[in-house]
Amino acid sequence: HLWYSTGILFDSVKALKAKLEDGVWVQMGDGHFNVQNRKGNPATGKGHGWSGAQVMFWNLEGQIICDAPNGAMNWAIGCVGDIVDGEGSRSPEEPPGIYQSHGKHVEDIRSLFYAQLHDRKGTSSDSYHAAFLPQQKNGFIWDELQAWGGDGLFLDPLVTWFDEDALPLTFTDVGGGLLSSALKIGGIIRDLNLLGLEEGCTVTWSLQSGPSTVTFSSTSSLITSVQFGGGGTHVLGLLVESSPLSDVSYSYSAVLQIDLQV
Repeated sequence: HLWYSTGILFDSVKALKAKLEDGVWVQMGDGHFNVQNRKGNPATGKGHGWSGAQVMFWNLEGQIICDAPNGAMNWAIGCVGDIVDGEGSRSPEEPPGIYQSHGKHVEDIRSLFYAQLHDRKGTSSDSYHAAFLPQQKNGFIWDELQAWGGDGLFLDPLVTWFDEDALPLTFTDVGGGLLSSALKIGGIIRDLNLLGLEEGCTVTWSLQSGPSTVTFSSTSSLITSVQFGGGGTHVLGLLVESSPLSDVSYSYSAVLQIDLQV
C-alpha cells in the first residue's frame, strides 16, 4: 500500500467501477490499475510515494497507469483499456513503463502465473491442477465470477485432470493387442465444507465411453493411473460419495475426456 511494493503480478484481472444502490452493486464502467508516483505532501514531507516497482500487469482489463520509477521497471503486457496519462495521472512527468500488446490479450500465454507454475510443477502434480479451474485454462472467468457474487461454491465441486505432458502415450503390442503406457489421472474435491473428509469418502473410476478397454491401477483412489487398449476419444467417469459412517452426506460426479492417438 505504501512505498515501493515490489515483485507483484496482477494476472487476468478485470477491474469494474461500481456503487451500492439499495443493496445491489450497480456497474458504472471500467475500474483502473495504477502503478505510479503518488507523491506526498510538501508541507509534511510524508506521503504514499511510488505504489510499486517490478510490477507486472498481465492480460488485464481496465484503465491503466504503468509508470517506471528511477532504477526499476513496471510492465503492462496484453492489457485492454485506456492508458491514463496527462491530467489523469498524479505524476504525468514520470516516464512510462513497458507496454506490449496493448489492446490485445496475449493468447498463447493466457495466464503468466499458470505458465510459471507449469514450468515448476508440470502437469503430473495435483498441486498444479488444484491451483485453477478447468475453465481458466482456456479463457477468462470474469462473467462467471460476477454472476456468482461470492455466494456459495463457485462452479464445480469436483474436477478431474490428467497429465497432459505425458501425451502422446506409447502403445505396445501385448499378446496381439495394444496397451498404452500409464497415464496419471486425478480428481480434486473443491467443496470447502468437506475439507478433511476426503479420506473417508468412497471413490469410483470407470469408463463411460470409448473405442477400447481401459485398465486402472486403482479404481478407488482419487489419484491413480490408467492404461488404454487403443486410441480415440475416451470418457472416464469419477464418482465420489460420502462414507456411510460420515456425518456429512454427499455425492459428486465428474467426467474426464482424453483424446489419444496411436
